[in-house]
Amino acid sequence: MTDQIVSDHAVLRFLERVYQVDVEACRAQIADATAAGREAGALVGSPPQFAIVIARVRFVVSRGAIVTALARDWSFCPRGYRRRNGHLTR
Repeated sequence: MTDQIVSDHAVLRFLERVYQVDVEACRAQIADATAAGREAGALVGSPPQFAIVIARVRFVVSRGAIVTALARDWSFCPRGYRRRNGHLTR
């Protein structure tokens, strides 16, 4: 990846201050929407990374925290796994 001229923090603050995006409300909405999936993942002893799909968004969970959001059709494969014939294998 090339050097980043504008940090993620700067983009976030720009969205908050110029476009009045309520980042904390977005954070709360994501947390609420993924709560059941995160709890289920913790109960079954899921891999360190897994995905929760809600509507058209795939949220990637790493060590209990939502780390990114992707388009639903993006093919996610956790570290240490391979995708073969549509199935995850170690």
